[in-house]
Amino acid sequence: TLAPSVPVAFLDPNAYAEIGNELADGAPVVALRLHAATKAGRFAEIVRDPEGSDTAEELVAATLAHAGIRSARVRARAGLLVDALLLQHLNDAANMVESGYASVDDIDTAMTAGCGYPQGPFAYIAQLGPEYVAGGLAELYDETRQPAVWPSPWFDDAIAAEQLG
Repeated sequence: TLAPSVPVAFLDPNAYAEIGNELADGAPVVALRLHAATKAGRFAEIVRDPEGSDTAEELVAATLAHAGIRSARVRARAGLLVDALLLQHLNDAANMVESGYASVDDIDTAMTAGCGYPQGPFAYIAQLGPEYVAGGLAELYDETRQPAVWPSPWFDDAIAAEQLG
């Protein structure tokens, strides 16, 4: 059993159910999401818990900083901060292809060559997986009911193609 003063950081929200009984009563728990490294380095989202320990969140942030990982404290919501922004951007690109406005290659080229992005939206979709993106968008929709975040029909074809290999 860990001492009550030791903060425990969970990368997976289901992890608490699996090892929660090993924690001492009152042990501070901090949820975070560690993102894959990019050209800008590593980044983590530390989920604010209004009933949690600011000290524990600050300790986790300091530990991440010591490891060279930038972090931000964000509120608990679908997609946290990064996915709430990124997935909508990817959905807009998918809707553009679905409507016949532009091709996948044209959009990726425009965003990299024209806007200076490190990779285009469809490269991100390939990296994350269309099923992950569509699922995240569905969670955003369930929380917000904003029609703009409903997954583009383009994802249905992309997921089917991925499953076929």
